[in-house]
Amino acid sequence: MMQKRKLNSLLLISFIVVFAASLSFADQVTIQSKYNLSRCAAQAVNVTLENSSDAKGIEFVFTINEGASGGFLEVTGIDWDPAITAVFPDLVVDLSQASNDGPQDTIRFAAMDLAGAGVLAAGTYTVATINFITSDVCYDTVLIDNGVFSYPNPTAEITTQYVDAGGAIVPVSVTAGEVGIRNSKPV
Repeated sequence: MMQKRKLNSLLLISFIVVFAASLSFADQVTIQSKYNLSRCAAQAVNVTLENSSDAKGIEFVFTINEGASGGFLEVTGIDWDPAITAVFPDLVVDLSQASNDGPQDTIRFAAMDLAGAGVLAAGTYTVATINFITSDVCYDTVLIDNGVFSYPNPTAEITTQYVDAGGAIVPVSVTAGEVGIRNSKPV
């Protein structure tokens, strides 16, 4: 009887460990937060992807949301990490829905290998940097969050996601980033 209880306990502990390990490696994107940035200054935040399975393509759609005091970010470009461009040479950056003056802009960028050979192994990667100029406000916080890209006649919702090695679209959770703008003291 004692051996049966030990066996059941070991099986239960094994199940808990496997379940916890699977939860710790979820599909998610994190947008870096930065605070106390000078106004009217060129800045950047990193975008990190954690994919639990191999990816054949990655796509990011973010909204830039105006702060309570009118603070905003003028997105000037996307810089891809060389480790990503080595796997995915075909890049898309679409800033057509970014007016750079609020109250909300949408940006989209994606990477893939149209020849079909590139596969990004499961793991955690800093995939890109969003470059921007902070607005001319004394103090505010701007939010960069997941979004949906408006496109006529889409075949599926255009949002942050990746395509796994089997061709399935994998949704990801997005941890929003905050950009805090603070006026610098005069010199």
